[in-house]
Amino acid sequence: MAPKREFEPSANDHEAGSSRQVAPPPFAMGPPAPPRRDRIYVTVAVAQMFWDAGVPMPWGDVHLPHGWHLSPDRVPVPPIPGSGRARFAEIRRRRAQLPADLQEDPAYGDASPNWDLWFEVEHDARRRTCFTSATARPRAQPRTPAMRAGRRPGGLYIGEPQHQPQPQPQEEEDDPELQAALAASREQRDLDELANWPYLAETLRASALEEAARKAQEDAEAEGRDRRAARRRRRSAGPRSG
Repeated sequence: MAPKREFEPSANDHEAGSSRQVAPPPFAMGPPAPPRRDRIYVTVAVAQMFWDAGVPMPWGDVHLPHGWHLSPDRVPVPPIPGSGRARFAEIRRRRAQLPADLQEDPAYGDASPNWDLWFEVEHDARRRTCFTSATARPRAQPRTPAMRAGRRPGGLYIGEPQHQPQPQPQEEEDDPELQAALAASREQRDLDELANWPYLAETLRASALEEAARKAQEDAEAEGRDRRAARRRRRSAGPRSG
């Protein structure tokens, strides 16, 4: 008669030929799993911001709204409105950009047949943007030279005496003509620096647009997450019995 076990069998007790023993996974040298794609789902409002400004989108993998496409410069291009409310809204938006004398012209009215021809030409122009560049990229801007760190008061520098004499105040600081000449020199230097940055305004505008688009995209994603969470809460609650 076999002796009585003093302890209950555990998961680590394996005997020879026991079926509880788990076989190790087979060794395989397959290719690594592809990295997860972080696709950005762009809303219509964000895509419209980039289209109105003509600025390329900063994201690599994007999912545009229905009918939109990217130009070779990665500028989102909206679809051509076919009919209905979107068509009249586009006509009114285009008429608002016309001069005052052309807005009164019946040839540019809301019901003018000339808009049909304009939509056809616009459709051909947008279709060509899929193969040719439609917007010009800003040129490469020169780098700002690095500024040398200021000297620490009382520090010891190679090739310089340990105790430097204190600079004497200059008497020319009270001269108004000298101050005016220095102010004019500073203004001229600022103008010369701005002349070296011809695309500074475009860069600042693109940076501000990108920041606003990122904020709008984050707000849209947060709103979508809130809606999905509320939908899950309603499903989990279910109908309450009276």
